[in-house]
Amino acid sequence: MTSTPTPTTEAAPTSAVEYLGAPRAVTIPLKHAFRIGEQEYREVVVRRPTGHEVKAYGFAVSAFWRDIEAGRSVQEPLYPGIELPREALAALDDDDLEAIEEAADGFFPDRLRPVLEAHNGMLAIIVAPASALATGESGPAS
Repeated sequence: MTSTPTPTTEAAPTSAVEYLGAPRAVTIPLKHAFRIGEQEYREVVVRRPTGHEVKAYGFAVSAFWRDIEAGRSVQEPLYPGIELPREALAALDDDDLEAIEEAADGFFPDRLRPVLEAHNGMLAIIVAPASALATGESGPAS
């Protein structure tokens, strides 16, 4: 009797992944460091997201725009390559935000380039306040 293997949902390997080749992250020192509660923010790590993160982000962006077009109030998806909580992203000084966006551009995956181009080369969807989205300041290109 032959047994048919059944698919399993195995956990990811516990060994650390070591990427070979081009750097996958950069640390951006903040010109305008700040604190939220007990947490200080003096630098931001910007990294190249994994394929799994890119796919999930793409689905989140699509769902976001469907919700906006349907008139629902939703939070914008956060780009997975910028490792900051939402409230810290919202508190960034504009000069620091620009430096982070420039660094993120270098790690932006090819398949998400159309999303970037639809937003005039800016990663506005990442950190745009809900009020800007509601007024269409960073909506999809026509």
